Amino acid sequence: MGYIDSDLQTAPSDFNLLLEYIGENDLVTGVRASRKDSFIKNMSSKIANGIRRSFTHDGMDDTGCPLKVIKTEYAKRIPMFKGLHRFLPAMILLQHGKIKQIPVQHFPRLAGQAKFGVWNRLIGPLMDCFAYLWMKKKYINYEVAKKDS
Repeated sequence: MGYIDSDLQTAPSDFNLLLEYIGENDLVTGVRASRKDSFIKNMSSKIANGIRRSFTHDGMDDTGCPLKVIKTEYAKRIPMFKGLHRFLPAMILLQHGKIKQIPVQHFPRLAGQAKFGVWNRLIGPLMDCFAYLWMKKKYINYEVAKKDS
């Protein structure tokens, strides 16, 4: 399964870069190598990613990149919540999965509007980090057994 944002800031052709690595990984996510955003947006994102990384220890540089490919069996076991995109790599690690980030192209915004500003890029995600810690403590890594016919 893969997904991309519709704001035209990433190239659908970069899915091919991610697909090269999905065989040996359970989640492959893009990292916007040369971001075409404002200084403030880039800095607030860098700070927010650093804070999130200190909570999750997932090693990911850019969980806000909208280009991702994930194996279906892992995606089905992820609990859904608002702000989940920031924690997809961490949720895969809770399932003992393997993750990888690959540099992808990034373009200036041509369509849509940014949904995150400086404050809701920092405050909301910080609260989500505490929710993640709670979820990590309570997480049950399960697999549904198939019934023999």
